[in-house]
Amino acid sequence: MDRWHNFIPNGSFRNPGKKPGYADLILWGKDQVWVWEFKHKGGRAEDTGGPQLDNYIKYLRIKLKKEGDDRKVEKGFNFFLSQAGPNLTDPTEDVFVESSFYKGIELYWAKKREEQDSTSSGSNANVLKRLGAAGLLLGAVVVAGLAAADDATGVGVVDDAPAGAIIGGLMTQPDYMLGA
Repeated sequence: MDRWHNFIPNGSFRNPGKKPGYADLILWGKDQVWVWEFKHKGGRAEDTGGPQLDNYIKYLRIKLKKEGDDRKVEKGFNFFLSQAGPNLTDPTEDVFVESSFYKGIELYWAKKREEQDSTSSGSNANVLKRLGAAGLLLGAVVVAGLAAADDATGVGVVDDAPAGAIIGGLMTQPDYMLGA
């Protein structure tokens, strides 16, 4: 999948109304469309997430209205529980994801495995096992969206590499499923 599936005309955050924008994750439902942004936790990226998401939603609503599509466009729902899994682009790291207090913004950060002390890694393992059901729910939402993706609809397309690494890592680890 490529970023063109999440193309939003005039949706650029830096040049709104003039250049296109590309949301990180869009899930197209029958009556509603949800949009998410994945941002690195802390600093400027996190600070700009809310306004950037609002901009994408504004211009996606305009696009759909022009096309005669009456689906409601909303901020993505919060995943509620923190998730963790291996970074598929760097096997020496674990990637952690949690919902921001801004609806539709998911925050991520990576941590080298050797930086984790024995207490935190053991604690993380126990937390992850307890959150297995939540991981399945997240996986099911993403898999449902990605499985339906095609060039005609762009359903559930993941735009950026960190979001893909996060979702892929969570979905490929049996230890994170069913509290195993």
